[in-house]
Amino acid sequence: VGINLDSATRFFWRVIAKNPCGETISSATFTFMTRSLPGDCPVGTISSVIYGTDFESDNSAWTSSGSQNTWAAVGSRTHSGVKAFLAQDLASVSDQRLVSPAIVLPVGQAPLTLQFWNHQTVDDQSGSACFDGAILEVSSNAGASWTQVPDARLLIGNYKGPISNTQANPLAGASAWCGDPQDWTRYVVDLDNQAGQTVSFRFRLGTDSSVGRAPDGFYIDDLKVQGCAVQSDSIFADGFDPVAAH
Repeated sequence: VGINLDSATRFFWRVIAKNPCGETISSATFTFMTRSLPGDCPVGTISSVIYGTDFESDNSAWTSSGSQNTWAAVGSRTHSGVKAFLAQDLASVSDQRLVSPAIVLPVGQAPLTLQFWNHQTVDDQSGSACFDGAILEVSSNAGASWTQVPDARLLIGNYKGPISNTQANPLAGASAWCGDPQDWTRYVVDLDNQAGQTVSFRFRLGTDSSVGRAPDGFYIDDLKVQGCAVQSDSIFADGFDPVAAH
């Protein structure tokens, strides 16, 4: 097969033999199921997008702050469409913060995940550490306090390593993402431990007093919070029965 197959999907196949004399009838039909990947809904459930944005239109529900903040919806590099959010990797000390709107996470729709696409041109260093770097935080009390999402909750897209403490980066010591460069990559974050809560997410880019990569930096695009709802046994999702109606 010359294409990448979707995960957690049932495929059907059959064979027809051809030669200069013609072709045979189709063989029996066979089937196989591709394996599930993190972020997929299990068999018997369907994906339910609780919140989603591609940053193409009104982004007023997202707020940004911090020292030397550059977070903005830009068109210089995108995963899809014409806009993505970018924090520039400055050659000076900064702590740049982008906060999502509040999102109500339902109960009974596990697995709950945050999924987004990320591109990085962020100053790293040799080995596994970062000079500059980004982290993801979550708040369940309307932003009164924030907790960094740990590596154990990153199903796809683990942090690369700790931020160096040699150049006054405000996030020094924290495990962070940095890639110089890293092409668009899908990230999946486990949210099951926060089902039933109202949460906000905060992306933070910390830079030090040395080398930067502006106007590039840390981009995010095509973000969604997804649950998995039990699939109804009914053929007609709206409950309409054409036989009874007739």
